Amino acid sequence: MKATKFLLPAVVVLGIALFQSLFIVQEISQAIVLQFGDPKKIVTKAGLNFKIPFIQNVVFLDKRILNLDSAPEEVIAADQKKINS
Repeated sequence: MKATKFLLPAVVVLGIALFQSLFIVQEISQAIVLQFGDPKKIVTKAGLNFKIPFIQNVVFLDKRILNLDSAPEEVIAADQKKINS
């Protein structure tokens, strides 16, 4: 009887800690694991990952947003001057 009083709350606390330590990264997103606000790990592959519960939190970012930096082009202005932009 005494073992059951202590075993059930211990199993519940362990289950909550395990649930809080797992996170899933979808194929269309990437994740940044933060520990007290500082980035610790960047996860780009989809799947199940682990973190330290209650200390680390995860921020998800969409992979579909692309930042494109185009190469500089030479443009000729109306007064025939060449401008690199």
